[in-house]
Amino acid sequence: MLTQKELDMMYVDSPAAAKILGVTSNQVRFLCSKGRLQGAMKLGTSGWIIPRESVLNYRPLKKGRKPGVSNNKTTSDKKIIEDALKEYNKWKTRNNNNE
Repeated sequence: MLTQKELDMMYVDSPAAAKILGVTSNQVRFLCSKGRLQGAMKLGTSGWIIPRESVLNYRPLKKGRKPGVSNNKTTSDKKIIEDALKEYNKWKTRNNNNE
């Protein structure tokens, strides 16, 4: 069983994490809720405990980038767009011939 001192060395609460990261404790709670601080655990309604290593290893996203979102179109996206354009051009040609 771990002692309180050992737990304090392994985990931090959201205000302590905020101080380490140089942000507000609200921002830390947001990061925890979004899973950006690995291993963070919610303790009822009182707050979060976060592994100290997770806080020390945290790297913020680059500005304008959302997690899991790529700016590059995948080949399937390109194929969908190309197919839609082909269908539109066919429709446009049929409608122009009917006039």
